[in-house]
Amino acid sequence: MKYITVCLTALAIGILSIAGSGPEAGATELWKTLPAPLPAPEAETSGYAKVNGVEIYYTIHGTGEPLILLHGGLGTTEDWGGQIAAFSSKYKVINIASRGHGRSTRDDQAYSYHLMASDVLAVMDVLSIKKAIIVGSSDGGNIGIDIAINNPDRLVKLFAFGANFNPSAVKNAEPVWRVCRADI
Repeated sequence: MKYITVCLTALAIGILSIAGSGPEAGATELWKTLPAPLPAPEAETSGYAKVNGVEIYYTIHGTGEPLILLHGGLGTTEDWGGQIAAFSSKYKVINIASRGHGRSTRDDQAYSYHLMASDVLAVMDVLSIKKAIIVGSSDGGNIGIDIAINNPDRLVKLFAFGANFNPSAVKNAEPVWRVCRADI
């Protein structure tokens, strides 16, 4: 039932987006009126974890159960500026920059969700985090899904939005609909 609700919600959002996005609605100029994103609050702790041949930048805010934020492709830790204050009032928020994004370095390895998921798990190990809640946007959601499929013991919960429902263009990727279960 949870799976059906998610699919119906995504379908409704897609229909509403299409219905109100034509040039007659001024959508082509609407982006110019959007406010700038909120800056991320100053971190209580920040650093670099040397993992898998790169240095992964992270920030830590608040205390409590670990909650990891994973930004989307071409994003940075700054993308979560508006959410960190709310989350850090209840959770220990670990905001991670993916390899080659923001302040994190990259190497010659080809990017893959599985490689970036292994980076997240390695950062968790460096920070002595056995399990965490993961919130991922777009590519960050795909990374979270990889962790949920391959390392479910490291995950408390996953909230993935804007992730690939069917990553058929990604070599050797199994569509999400084949691994979704209503009991997750």
